[in-house]
Amino acid sequence: MSTCFSSRVVPVFKVMTRPARFATQTSFGEAKLSRKQLEHFCRIEEWSADTETGQISLGPISSKLHGVDMMNCGLSNILACYEKKDQASILQIFETVTSESTSFTYSTTLECELGLQQPVFCIGESDLDENNVGIISGIFIFPYVPAEKVNNFIQ
Repeated sequence: MSTCFSSRVVPVFKVMTRPARFATQTSFGEAKLSRKQLEHFCRIEEWSADTETGQISLGPISSKLHGVDMMNCGLSNILACYEKKDQASILQIFETVTSESTSFTYSTTLECELGLQQPVFCIGESDLDENNVGIISGIFIFPYVPAEKVNNFIQ
């Protein structure tokens, strides 16, 4: 995925106390979605952060879309490319997840080069010790519509 696609995302900001894990995979029926099917509509990439150093490790897609040259950066690098109206809420989420082990989610829009926008969803959790030192890990989901399908909408 080399470019961003214009789209509007309704922001969702949520910090949760540890939610119950799904009891069984069959709880919701036998519907299964393969990674190949999912990747037809989005790119998914893992990321992690060290709460002691503040260093965030991104994969190559996340790094490119967040506009950072390196795959290791700080929170300010990540926040800078999010919509201005969402930055304070996302910063508050990170303040919460670095003070207690918890799960979280947010969605926003990346403001990419050439004025294009890319929706991004983040799901993660923090695992901290009694001194609030530990790891935050999660995934970024970058939904997209392949260019040939965009052309069908425009015509």
